[in-house]
Amino acid sequence: MSTDTTPLPGIPHEQAGSFPGFPYLVTRIAPALYHINLLPRDEQYARGRLYDIARRQVRINRLRACLALDYDAGLFLEPDGGEKLMPRIPSGGTVEYGRLVLCEPLPETEELAARRNLLRAFAARHNKEGTTLFFGDLLKGGRCPTEEERSRLRGRQDNGVPLGLSRCPACGEWRGECFDTLHLNADLIVSVSCRCQNDNRCAGCGNTFAARRLNANYYCEADGMIWHLAGFPALAHTCPGLPKKSAGPDFRVIHVNRTGTGA
Repeated sequence: MSTDTTPLPGIPHEQAGSFPGFPYLVTRIAPALYHINLLPRDEQYARGRLYDIARRQVRINRLRACLALDYDAGLFLEPDGGEKLMPRIPSGGTVEYGRLVLCEPLPETEELAARRNLLRAFAARHNKEGTTLFFGDLLKGGRCPTEEERSRLRGRQDNGVPLGLSRCPACGEWRGECFDTLHLNADLIVSVSCRCQNDNRCAGCGNTFAARRLNANYYCEADGMIWHLAGFPALAHTCPGLPKKSAGPDFRVIHVNRTGTGA
């Protein structure tokens, strides 16, 4: 991956539903729901430094993101460390801003303040009016099983827990891979996490966004079902000692199972 130090280009005209105020980091919260953090444009923040900020942010938040440098230059980053420079950036969907804290403070400049106003106007113009429901990943990140998995994992253990799951020796919850418990998705293998695997943290205070890993599944012994927790708590989080975030969308914690709503 190149980390050249050439200055970034100027702000072009808006195209194809993407915010034109480059550079910025786009974090994927849930399908069609994104958060934008503006980044400086001056000579002290050449591409190499912006790459470093983006990588550190993703390592802490553990959420998929894209460093948008121009309409045809996006560095896509995965929580597992994977990254790829692509000739495109995210576009469309609902855009939020001012909710995820960056991993380092940025100097306040008139130029940055002007782009913040552009971002505010962009979000107001592109976000849908009224109530919009976001359900997260209704397939829970599932995948089709191999023939070996279909034979080995079909069914439940004597205690009713899906085959493929085992107790975590630390927290006592269940983790592993198994068939989804929802009958409509019965031929999908899903990953199940325990509380110990919660690694989504705020880059400001270091605390976890929620009691469980975001955009992940957990097994509930009470009802014998696998539930999905979307990434919404990341936007509702407030660092200890700071004023509560200004009023905005109501990001409820939604656990997806049968209809996208529930516990």
